[in-house]
Amino acid sequence: MTNRNHSLQKRRDKMMGILLRTISIVHHSALGNGEVRTVDMKREQVTVLDLYQAGAIANWAHHWCIFMAVMTDDKRMHHTTVTLSAPMVQADLVPTLEEEHQRLMARVKIEIGLEGKGVQVHSFGWIAMPRQQDIEDEKAERLFAAALRTMRREKP
Repeated sequence: MTNRNHSLQKRRDKMMGILLRTISIVHHSALGNGEVRTVDMKREQVTVLDLYQAGAIANWAHHWCIFMAVMTDDKRMHHTTVTLSAPMVQADLVPTLEEEHQRLMARVKIEIGLEGKGVQVHSFGWIAMPRQQDIEDEKAERLFAAALRTMRREKP
């Protein structure tokens, strides 16, 4: 019989990676104040989390990667990616997201102001992934669109 060193932390991290490998949390300003959607990045569809995924996102610290975007009325998407070096619980992301969002918004307003074409900011959003992952602009646009398709239509 051989003695093996088992690391519970390594096993947990591997299982979290498998459980959340395609899940991201998406927010778009058109959804409403603070509303988010969970999106399967592989299928590019809004998905409902099962009990294990919800617990894994809410209760465990992850190395988050957040794609933040500001959309202007000239159909451009100005973006930045925030990669956290230390693991963080989802609830603790809010101050970081707010600070980075304000920084991006200020940068975009300066850029469009310097262009002098009368362009305005019309919306903003972010995609938070509980792992280190890059995302292309086109894929981000499709994920925002998937989240927006779930908006409830108000009856007149």
